[in-house]
Amino acid sequence: MRQSFEYYLSWVGLAAIAAGIVLLFCKSFYAGAISIIAGIILFSAFKGAKKNVYEVTVEMDNNFSIAGINKMGVNDSFLGDFNGIDVAEDDNPYDPNAVSIWVRGKKVGYIPKKDSLVVHQYILQNGGQVPCEGFITQGEDDDDGHLFYWGKVSLLQNDCK
Repeated sequence: MRQSFEYYLSWVGLAAIAAGIVLLFCKSFYAGAISIIAGIILFSAFKGAKKNVYEVTVEMDNNFSIAGINKMGVNDSFLGDFNGIDVAEDDNPYDPNAVSIWVRGKKVGYIPKKDSLVVHQYILQNGGQVPCEGFITQGEDDDDGHLFYWGKVSLLQNDCK
């Protein structure tokens, strides 16, 4: 953690105000007044500065299940490997951190909600969408035998781990 330059300037402003008050009491009116004015200018200019600036590097898993795939109207034409796009959905009413997966112009699912916060932020930092690759396959439910689709997706970025 490091302190921002603006944070230090706001403290310099407070120190100048304090020094000006001391100078006023020591009968140096002009020096005290100038110090107070300079301090007020510095402090008020930078009082909204963030106290701490954090540099964060996040390593994220880059292999995700595709959530909601069976609600998206996916059919057998989507089976197999794909190249697509992951899109950060800022306007999703159910999840403000939603990340949708698009293949051949169709939304086929989402990054699971438990993973979406970090992925959503990463995608926003990279223009709002990033290329991805993955696969979609079909499975059969052990209990009742009905067929369902499932798949995996990975973001295509060199710095994803």
